[in-house]
Amino acid sequence: MSLLHWTRKHVLGAMVVAFGVGAAGVVALLGVPRLWSSEAAGWASAIATFGAVVVALWTAQQQIEVAKAAVLEERATAEIIQRNEWEAAANEQRQTAVRLAHAFARELAYAKRFLCTTLLDWDPRSFAGNSRVIMDAFANEKPFNDLTLIRTFSDRLQGFNDEDAFALLTVLTSWQFFNNGPGRSLEEILALPAEEKERMAHERVKFGLQLLDLVDEVINRLARYYQDHPGITGIANADLPERAKEALAEMRGQ
Repeated sequence: MSLLHWTRKHVLGAMVVAFGVGAAGVVALLGVPRLWSSEAAGWASAIATFGAVVVALWTAQQQIEVAKAAVLEERATAEIIQRNEWEAAANEQRQTAVRLAHAFARELAYAKRFLCTTLLDWDPRSFAGNSRVIMDAFANEKPFNDLTLIRTFSDRLQGFNDEDAFALLTVLTSWQFFNNGPGRSLEEILALPAEEKERMAHERVKFGLQLLDLVDEVINRLARYYQDHPGITGIANADLPERAKEALAEMRGQ
């Protein structure tokens, strides 16, 4: 350890050593003063002053150490409080995600049922001969209900994994895009040749089947959040009738 480093670390000790060296030098040069002389009085005053300085410095050093310890303790306490607050907030977000996941899955399951029924009605192979009611739904500017819950709580997905949050927002935007009319009125569609009607239905059903797959994927993703919750029974993904499954599979093969 260097002398400079030791001196910085032991300030009081360095002062005592320096005083001792200085006093020894004075004694060596001038000799020991007589007790009754004015020099003896000066020495006594100097020693008393030095002692007072040493005590003051030592007291100040102790106060500094106490202050440092207090600051470190306060910092540690603040970090613990902050960590606990973060953990509490994260836990609340996870609990919110469990509740929202179940509600979102239910909403998607209901939307899936209506989507499947509508896609079967819009089957391109028979679309040209459909009734006016089905054609009217096809031409409607908004044939489906909104995903109201997902849209309303789309800014409260902090408790979800990033991939699941992205999937939720993707299914929301895809649903909103699909839930629009073809850009032609009912009368215009009815006046089209059968081949043109079939082409329109084919393009729309193709996107609808992709959306159906996305809905299924998101429902399965959401199930991981709530499936172990004691207050919930079953998974919100009602299966389709076998005939509907077969018809959709045939439509995919076109």
